[in-house]
Amino acid sequence: MRITSIREKLYTATIFILLIITLVALNYYLHNLQNVSDQKFHSITECDLTFANLIIDEQVALSEPDKIAELSGKYNKLKSGCLVCHSGSDETRLMALDKRRTMFEKL
Repeated sequence: MRITSIREKLYTATIFILLIITLVALNYYLHNLQNVSDQKFHSITECDLTFANLIIDEQVALSEPDKIAELSGKYNKLKSGCLVCHSGSDETRLMALDKRRTMFEKL
């Protein structure tokens, strides 16, 4: 198949240019979605590590009562990290964290 007329050549070139622009825009959009997903995963992983460290600190505080006072600030830091993903309406999910904090404050 040979393209002989100038109109066919322009039409074919226009289609290829629009196809390339569409693919570039799709690539940009998918790349942005991937970046947002990576950022959310990083924040969730960071909260998981903070929670794991907090559990270790709780065990240390049970053996050394003078370190119990340090836990309150760590609970607040973890809760603020959780509130990045969970809104204020998800308070039922964060109540367990508050219960742990009040238990250690009573000690």
